[in-house]
Amino acid sequence: MRKQAAADMETALNGLRKRAVSLFDIPSSYRLLIEDGGRHQEGKATFLWVKPDSEEGIAVTFSSEGKLVEFTQDVPDEWNRRPVLPVDALRRRAEQFVSSHEPKALEAFSHVTVTTEKNGVWVHFRQEALGLPLPLSGCRVKVHQSGAVTDFTYFGVQPLPEPPARLVEEAVCERFLENDVTLTLVLKLLPESVFAGGGGTWRLVYEPEPVYLTFSAETGPQAKAAADEENVNWLPLSAEAVSACEQGVESLEELIGIDPVHYERIQQTALFAAENQTAVVWGRRDRVSQEPDRPYRSIREFFLRRQEERAAMAQLDANTGRLLSFWRWEEEGGTLRLSREECLERAVSFLRRAVPELLPLLELASDVRDDGGDERREREHFRFRVRRGGIPCEPGFLFVTVHSSTGRIERFSGLDAPPNGLIHAPIIPALPPREALRRLREETVFRLQWKRCRDGGQSLYRLQYAAIHKESGLPVRLVDASSGEVICERRHG
Repeated sequence: MRKQAAADMETALNGLRKRAVSLFDIPSSYRLLIEDGGRHQEGKATFLWVKPDSEEGIAVTFSSEGKLVEFTQDVPDEWNRRPVLPVDALRRRAEQFVSSHEPKALEAFSHVTVTTEKNGVWVHFRQEALGLPLPLSGCRVKVHQSGAVTDFTYFGVQPLPEPPARLVEEAVCERFLENDVTLTLVLKLLPESVFAGGGGTWRLVYEPEPVYLTFSAETGPQAKAAADEENVNWLPLSAEAVSACEQGVESLEELIGIDPVHYERIQQTALFAAENQTAVVWGRRDRVSQEPDRPYRSIREFFLRRQEERAAMAQLDANTGRLLSFWRWEEEGGTLRLSREECLERAVSFLRRAVPELLPLLELASDVRDDGGDERREREHFRFRVRRGGIPCEPGFLFVTVHSSTGRIERFSGLDAPPNGLIHAPIIPALPPREALRRLREETVFRLQWKRCRDGGQSLYRLQYAAIHKESGLPVRLVDASSGEVICERRHG
């Protein structure tokens, strides 16, 4: 029985693989890296091909019924040199792609939005209920400026929600915004991909509480239960720790304690890194390399094989080489018996070399205590937060883990953004909170929208009021504390 089931799965995979190659004209020179029959992903079948000596790849996923549900291909450099097509032409390409795979989709998913992104557009085709789009319904397509489709996700037809029995008036939300919303000063990084006009800069802003001004359309804003306060004391680093001198760092390996005698770089890739980041992977020089073409190509097998070969990995800023994060997979003990205080000294010494600009701004969480005695934990974890002039920063946390028997840094997670902008951003608001709140009220209207929720393991839609900008229609999020500009969040999904 099992042999027959395995044979049937292999036959089905062969058919879907050939179909993917035919649909997307995958070059014969590309190597099949992943072929997963779906045992661990709800019956879906996933294939990933990669171009030799390159990080370009094409991924295709079919549902258990053989329906195309996901498609992604990396953008070759030469596509960016092709003529740029107008937005209307890119929308037509998206419609043609959807119709070729789902002939009735354009009729079923009648609500269409086009969002301009870097080097192309996202086109969303959604269902409607009460004249409003249903999130995570229908499908979405990304079309490169040259006209090539680079991403496709099919969410499918969702059950239409029942209209609520009653609706509160918009005025209820407006009164809440006027009388109950408070503002907090924050030094915040504004990525352009998240905030319209953010420009990837650090800015002093007022953030509302609650942060997301969305409320049930049936009940309106509700009194928020008092949150449990985090029982943490935050302590600034000592003047001695901040001012201590460290020997200059010559290389990334020296900074994170990678011994080049025993380890070597085996990969430098952007494949698993975020935009504008790169990953560096080290393996032991005496490792036994795994055979890349062995017969098992499932997603689980792919990552297990990588983990067998890797000892450590770091994420770097692709432009500056600045260390963003680091972790070791290799389990290796030593002969030291460091106390928590001794591990902290090593963690701070590491931070002095990795992020010297931030050291005067760091505060250490005292929520983990040393139990004393002869008992030592195998690893000591340290959490730091960044503050300037008492103002919280977002993102603003750093994490360091030190192994108490080797003294090595095992994990580090820092700020994705360059610290210079944070250090030089203004921390004195030009606008008082009352004026900032007035501008927020003036530029905000409340509109109905559907939100997809989980209730007892079941997905369902609920109607809610959302605070949006009266001109752009984007969700309002912040007020610039210098200019008074109301900052909006881009819509995704």
